[in-house]
This record gives sequence, structure tokens and C-alpha cells, in this order.
Amino acid sequence: MLSALPVFYTQAALLIYPAVSLFSSRGGQSWTTDMARRYPGLERGNFMTAIVISVCASVVSGATLFFMQRFFRHREEGERKKDETAKRENILILKSVSVIGKLTMANAIAIRDGRTNGELHAALEDYDKVNRELYDYLLEQNANK
Repeated sequence: MLSALPVFYTQAALLIYPAVSLFSSRGGQSWTTDMARRYPGLERGNFMTAIVISVCASVVSGATLFFMQRFFRHREEGERKKDETAKRENILILKSVSVIGKLTMANAIAIRDGRTNGELHAALEDYDKVNRELYDYLLEQNANK
């Protein structure tokens, strides 16, 4: 742990010192030579390696965040589409149950009176309409898979 501490401070200085040195007046002395003077064990190769590693770490973390955001956006879009599909399916099921109830009621009246009337014909037309709508919906869902 103690041997890793100076390395940590050296890496932290490499990341912080360039920004600080921009605001100080050094009279032509570059910050790389100043860093080499302050940290004698820091050679030019190590310095460049530290910069490359820090840039690569930034690129990797940025790419990771980009792909995570894209993944969650696609997942939300898929869930929204599923919710819309489930909503439409539930509406069609409720319509179908309602039409079947109307058809049953009209059929019971026709049996009771012994003759068919306009209610039975209207109920049959409504049933055919909802049945076609449900069939079209099922074809659409099958085509999307």
C-alpha cells in the first residue's frame, strides 16, 4: 500500500498540474520539464504512458456510457410498443365480450318471441364487425413477429 501511494500522487499530479500551470506565469518553462524536475523518477516514457492510459480510460468510460444509454433507450421503446399493443388487445377483447353479450340478449328475445327481429340482425352485424377487427389485429400481430 505504501509503495502505491507515491504512484497515485504522481498520477494525480499528472492530471491536475497541466490545468494549474496554464494559469501560472512561468516565463517559457514548459510544464513537462517542471514535472520532471519536481518528480525525478518520472521519465518521459512514463509520462506519455500515463497520458495515454488516462485518455484511453476516458474513451472507454464514454463509450460504455453511450452504449448503456442506447441500450436503455431501445428497451424503453420496446416496452412502450408492447404497452400500446396490450392496450389495443384489451380494447378488442372488451368489445368482443360486449358484442357477444348483445348477440346473446337478442337471441334470447328472438327465442322468447318466436321470431327474429331487427335487434338480432343488428347484433349479428356488430358481431361480424368486431370479429373482422379482431381478425385484422391478429394478422397484424402475426406479421410483426
